[in-house]
Amino acid sequence: MNKPATEVKCPNCGTAINVEDIISQKLEEEMRQELKTKEEQLRNQYEGRESELLERENELKKSKLELDVAIMERLENEREKLKDELKIKANVLVRYVAK
Repeated sequence: MNKPATEVKCPNCGTAINVEDIISQKLEEEMRQELKTKEEQLRNQYEGRESELLERENELKKSKLELDVAIMERLENEREKLKDELKIKANVLVRYVAK
């Protein structure tokens, strides 16, 4: 079987030029550029998403802190109410026993 010619000779100097090598190099360079571009796009996407997640995490921490403060204030108010109720009941009991 005849092998297709992959070399051409330069008409000026007669140097043999392998066409497959030239085409392979060109395709390889195009693929490298395409992969590099895709990598940059993915990196930018990742960095953007990471930034969004960090911002969301900070918002959640802030919300949790606000909720913790609100709970502590509510507990303190309930504790004060219970103290007042106990004082009233203690006074009533003291008066009852004193009679």
